[in-house]
Amino acid sequence: MRTLFQITLVCLAFALASQARAASVSQVKDRKALLDLTGLLDVKPGDQLFAVDGNGKRKALLQIRQVKGNKAVAEVIKGSAVVGQDLMTRGGTSSAPSISKPVVEDTPPSSPLSDRLQRTRQKKSGPAWGLLGHYNQTNMDVSFFTGQGVLRRKSTSQMKGSAFGLSGFYDYLFTPRFQMRSIAGLDQVSASGTTALPDCDKGTTSNCTFAVTYLTLAAQARFILNEGNTKFWLGGGGGFLLAMQKSSNVLDTSQISTNQVYFLSGGADIGLSGNKFIPISLDYGMFPSSETVKANIMTLRAGYGWFF
Repeated sequence: MRTLFQITLVCLAFALASQARAASVSQVKDRKALLDLTGLLDVKPGDQLFAVDGNGKRKALLQIRQVKGNKAVAEVIKGSAVVGQDLMTRGGTSSAPSISKPVVEDTPPSSPLSDRLQRTRQKKSGPAWGLLGHYNQTNMDVSFFTGQGVLRRKSTSQMKGSAFGLSGFYDYLFTPRFQMRSIAGLDQVSASGTTALPDCDKGTTSNCTFAVTYLTLAAQARFILNEGNTKFWLGGGGGFLLAMQKSSNVLDTSQISTNQVYFLSGGADIGLSGNKFIPISLDYGMFPSSETVKANIMTLRAGYGWFF
């Protein structure tokens, strides 16, 4: 009788242990997981389960692909699954015998559309493109000869002026901190000044003028100083200015064709919502000096950009 009683207790213990065993993750390879579904009922392909740790925190979202008896193959569609984690349905039903702490979800369930929107909201670096408006401030020291014969003399004029431009840009990343910005567009460069005598316009006026519209092709190396929504940077570069329209009563316009420019730059890319940002920069440009002209240009650029 005692032996029969002992056998009954052993069988009951095994039965209780079997019932207490929770559904869990048995194996994980790549983004596939083998599941033990003991304790979960009516699980079928297409259902979604959460894998939870010992504290009841949801660590992974699994989608059932195949079911055979108490075993199932699932795809890890979100989070990270680890062998031994318990399973619970998306409705909150768990096969674990007890969980003393409330379930805290690390990341809310989301649809593919919301995942894509979230990635878009976080896109704050990488290749980018956009448009820039320019404000150009030019300073020139011009030397030229005027008059004929014994009246021929050298005259000088300090000229300055402002104008505008428009361009497009493309940012290419070599590393997260080192980028290259290429710029192509149109720039107006203009300046005016006076002379002590009426030496400009072949000796008819003392008002000297210079105005050229350039096709600008430039490249700008940028070193990013920080991480975050707004990125500050320093850099420099150079480019070519191809004269499109030109007029001057102090310089020979037939000699104005292509100019080179070298510049030092600093600026910021101000992050906006989504994949958009506002690029702002200030360039100090230097033109190669000649016997007749020494010039520099300050360019303030601002615009609108999009990350790819």
